[in-house]
Order: sequence, then structure tokens, then C-alpha cells
Amino acid sequence: MDLLAPLLIVASIALAVLMMKVTDLLRAVICLCGICILVEGLFSLLHVASIMIFQILVYAGATVTLSLSAIMFTRRRDG
Repeated sequence: MDLLAPLLIVASIALAVLMMKVTDLLRAVICLCGICILVEGLFSLLHVASIMIFQILVYAGATVTLSLSAIMFTRRRDG
């Protein structure tokens, strides 16, 4: 249990750096979803159920779904 929190923190920082470095917008949104799930894991370790449920429903659910919808319904310029 003591090793899990630093592992989640390092993984979320790595995903944040990857999200900034990736050039494909879809992959950046997938990294954002991964970050949201890892932060939810941190809240679960802190035993804060209300914030954990809010995090997984609103951030990992609604925000990522809205971002993916915006990407899919936007025309792409080639050239």
C-alpha cells in the first residue's frame, strides 16, 4: 500500500508529460483519461469516496466524452 501512492503519482506525471508531447489529439485525450483514472486511484487510497465518484463520473466520464465527441465531429484539414 505504501508503494502504490508514489507509483500512481509517477504514472500520472508520466501521462501528463506524454499528453503534452503527443501530436495526435485523440491520443492526448486518451492520456487525459488515464490521468483522471490515476487521480481517482489516489482519492481511493485517501478513502474519500465522494470525491472519487465525482472524479470518475465527471472528469473521466463527461469531460473525456465531450472531448472525444468534439474531435470526432470536427473536420480535419489535410495539407
